[in-house]
Amino acid sequence: MRVKLCFLMLLTFILGQAIIAQKIEIMDWMSNSYLGIQMTEITKDNYSKYGLNSVQGVAVEKVVENSPAAQAGLKPGDVIVKFNNEEVTSVRKLKRLISEVAPDHQVRIKILRNGKEQELIATMGKRSLTSFQGIKLQIPDVEELRKRLPKSEDDTWFDYLLNNKRYIGVNVMSLNDQLANYFGVSDGKGVLVTYVAPNSPAARAGLQAGDVIMEIDGKEITSIFDLSKAINSNKEANIRITIMRNKSKHTLVVTPENSEQIPQKLVEDASES
Repeated sequence: MRVKLCFLMLLTFILGQAIIAQKIEIMDWMSNSYLGIQMTEITKDNYSKYGLNSVQGVAVEKVVENSPAAQAGLKPGDVIVKFNNEEVTSVRKLKRLISEVAPDHQVRIKILRNGKEQELIATMGKRSLTSFQGIKLQIPDVEELRKRLPKSEDDTWFDYLLNNKRYIGVNVMSLNDQLANYFGVSDGKGVLVTYVAPNSPAARAGLQAGDVIMEIDGKEITSIFDLSKAINSNKEANIRITIMRNKSKHTLVVTPENSEQIPQKLVEDASES
């Protein structure tokens, strides 16, 4: 089971390093979401190629046939400038925004096509390992892979992925301005719980879909990464989660479990093909 989870965690990162010019296929393991595009950065050297007057957005290089992107009407050459009302400034940011939307949820994608602005609606799909058919990967051992990767601020993130051993059993997504207002989060910070696994540590502690996680042990949570890092920062202790529910703050105590204790069904869902 541990091997399956590690494979899912590493696969997207490896692909991102292997594809030339930062063309990344968006199939992020963190939310199991799938849009079905390859993209590239807009730079001062190529912005005119896309009919732009300046550097902005991210260009769509390829659209996977029958994917959510294709069904929404995205085409190669489109420039994505906003995703769910958030400005798109890089491949990395768009990748994160896509990963934070649960499968089967609709998203608004604002694009520039031939210099004209359009808005498309896409329904996110569920990523499966069959999405990688035809791609042959030889995955080195962990230490060898770490040596091959460029040294950057992401090293901490990569080390975290390899050592992530605790889970509470929730799916979450980031808040945009409208969601923050709806759930009563005035500063717009926090992550929205979209699913709580039955009999998970989160369920036993009383977390519910629709709660907004704002803090863990007094540390502000503004992203999925913040949430996961906070859960795993202390390998043994309980965690105190501050949430917003019905526009009122509550504090819950959750006892995370080791990932080896994740129910078999959750693992099978994560590696569904």
